[in-house]
Amino acid sequence: MIAGFAAQDRPRRVIGVDGSAKPVETHDQVSRIARQTAELIDVGRDLRDDEIILDDRFHAGTYGLAMRDGGAIKLGARWRDDHRPGLRR
Repeated sequence: MIAGFAAQDRPRRVIGVDGSAKPVETHDQVSRIARQTAELIDVGRDLRDDEIILDDRFHAGTYGLAMRDGGAIKLGARWRDDHRPGLRR
């Protein structure tokens, strides 16, 4: 998604949520994949570091376990309500 959006004229942001409790390694992996994909789909420029966003606030210190407060789910729901009001229930 990062590479695909970078190829468009309209600016967009993709915010990844880390669920691995290893945000440095996850960010490195996502960056590597996004940059390789951008090259494969011929984006025509290098991806900037600020286009690769990883939010590490929501893991519970171990792989695959979300915070009990539901922060990541709430963040996604807030974004949906702000940006896609037609999806409200």
